[in-house]
Amino acid sequence: MNRIENTAAEHREIGELLPWFVNGRLSEADRQRVDAHLRVCEACSDELAAQRRIYGVMSVDAGVERMPTAGLNRLRLRIENLDEAGPAPAAPSSGAPAGAAPAGALRTRRNRRRPRRRSHRDR
Repeated sequence: MNRIENTAAEHREIGELLPWFVNGRLSEADRQRVDAHLRVCEACSDELAAQRRIYGVMSVDAGVERMPTAGLNRLRLRIENLDEAGPAPAAPSSGAPAGAAPAGALRTRRNRRRPRRRSHRDR
């Protein structure tokens, strides 16, 4: 491999390591290698500055609660409110399990009857 190919390959490798360099996840050997390259390469130093700006923007707390956490908090609140309300009233004995819906009350889209479409033959 000649010097130009070696330099291009080195730039690619260092470029791939820069995000990890910025967030502090590189091994010590890779960190030293990136440091040494950055001392002599202006293009990679510029790229490092851009990566640091990106990392800074992504690291800012946006103040928005993540959806799974918000949903879990709402569910916990509902459960706590149920606990405070006491036990549910007993269902009338009809032979069905407690909490079961009356026969025919649960219709899904799939088993709901739809009117038959008229074809061109029926007109």
